[in-house]
Amino acid sequence: MAKIHSLDIVRRRFLYYQFFFIVLAFTFFYAFNLNGSAIFLLFLSCWNCVSYAYLFYKEIKLAPYFHPFIIFPLVVIQYIGFNGINLYFNMVEKIPIFFGIYEISPYITQGALFLSLEHFLIFLGYFYYDRIKMKYSEDYETDYTNISSQEVPYMKWAVIIYIIVWLTRILYGILPLSSISSIFSLVYTQGQLVPLTLLVFLMLKNDTNRNVKRLFWLITVIEIVCVLGYGMKESILHNILPYIIYLIAGYKSGKIPLDTKLLTKLGLLFVFIVFIVFPYINIFREIADRKHISWNEVTVEETIFEYIDYVTGKGLYSNENQTTDKGLEYALSRAGSIVCNAWSIHYAQENGLQPQYFYYCATAIVPRVLWPNKPPVAIGGMMYKLATGHNDWEISGAKSHVAVTIGFIGGCYFSFGIIGTLIFPFIAGLFVCWFWHFLRPRVPFDPIAIWAFYTIIKTIFKDFENFTDGGFVFFIWSLVYVFLIKYISPFNKYKKYL
Repeated sequence: MAKIHSLDIVRRRFLYYQFFFIVLAFTFFYAFNLNGSAIFLLFLSCWNCVSYAYLFYKEIKLAPYFHPFIIFPLVVIQYIGFNGINLYFNMVEKIPIFFGIYEISPYITQGALFLSLEHFLIFLGYFYYDRIKMKYSEDYETDYTNISSQEVPYMKWAVIIYIIVWLTRILYGILPLSSISSIFSLVYTQGQLVPLTLLVFLMLKNDTNRNVKRLFWLITVIEIVCVLGYGMKESILHNILPYIIYLIAGYKSGKIPLDTKLLTKLGLLFVFIVFIVFPYINIFREIADRKHISWNEVTVEETIFEYIDYVTGKGLYSNENQTTDKGLEYALSRAGSIVCNAWSIHYAQENGLQPQYFYYCATAIVPRVLWPNKPPVAIGGMMYKLATGHNDWEISGAKSHVAVTIGFIGGCYFSFGIIGTLIFPFIAGLFVCWFWHFLRPRVPFDPIAIWAFYTIIKTIFKDFENFTDGGFVFFIWSLVYVFLIKYISPFNKYKKYL
């Protein structure tokens, strides 16, 4: 209980400091008209890096079990900290920053400021509900990875579910499953996360079984190879999430000590992400742009050969002037939320609020089977059209094949103004924490709960970018999962401690 009390103190102090910092930051920002100030942007970014690094360290040391918000500070450090520092250098060097056709360099600092507010409110909502559970729940110290007493046939279900995933993929190529329900598309692209997590449980339960580890890495490699032609870094990175969870959960449960071996594994993950995944995706997209072809026309072989040329400095990269950093620099510049939020907030300030945007987001939850005349909705395409100067974005956006996000707090401001920015992020943190506490005791025995758990992980991993509708669709789907897990799931026969 001592660690829990210490963690509670750390979180409360962290939120106090964040609150006073944000109040002062907003006061100085508007009092001295610091919109477009590179120095203030650097100040905000450094504050987020230092403060959330401290929070991450304390969560790792004091949290009684792995929980999704352990990775939240790391996401904040990347999406506003490192990305903000990179944007600072662009501003100092007078390099224009664009979102669509609009130069938003003068509004970048405001975007970082509102993003700091978003992260504070999200964590405040999470902390508020988690503290209630901490106070009244007697099993708070029970690590959900305590699977040793579970009687779930993990290997059996891992194999069965992975076979189902591949059967779905085969049928997907024959039948128009995506027109029936988007859930088939999710199974097609992300269904492998469930069997990988079941294998993680087995590795935590018996880390000496080499066959389990071999199967885990076989599936991981297969899935990474299968998405090399997608042109999306997220498609690759999703497949290493189970291993990251394994390392953190293993450390929290005492299975994996904090030693040189663990640090080496974390270092190799960093190298893989920054120096392999990011350059590969960068080169993949450059080939498409250079040849004026679509992503599905770019071959994996061509990308791999060009990646080898990049690493060895040959071919197109033999000239030093043409050799740019496609790893760390690309990661810092691309993985961020400041630009999109800056644009959407400024657009609403200049052109007025767009509440119809939330209406279109909300209609996405209604199946077309129940609403045959539902307007064609492609939120990302609509925002791309608006960002490229098309005032008829509600019509032309539905036909667009390009999509962009306008951010979480940006989307809230875009539709509802300052009131939306203050309410929705807090509700998001509160709801996600409630949903997590519902799932936590069920994850060790219910694959449906595992699937729902990854909806939280992927949301945090992308810095809540899918909450451009204020989180409405996520909330509805989460309640559907709660109903399925609680009343319909066939895996309830394995539960022992609910």
